[in-house]
Amino acid sequence: MTEKLKEIIQSVMLDDSIEILPESSMSADLGISSFDLFQVVYAIETEFSISISPDSVRQVITVGDLIKCISESLERNE
Repeated sequence: MTEKLKEIIQSVMLDDSIEILPESSMSADLGISSFDLFQVVYAIETEFSISISPDSVRQVITVGDLIKCISESLERNE
């Protein structure tokens, strides 16, 4: 899942060279705007057939936070 998330972020940001780590800040380190985050979340929901609540998205600060959201959504879908 982590590798796919990296691919999604790189695709949305149109930059395959971005170093993406769990502790990376979505905005400060990766330059992801709120619109970019919406695109990332939409791509994740499509890729993993899950739904991430807007409240969960508002709490995302780091890539690790996003990984946690994905994991929780996947667990709910089991």
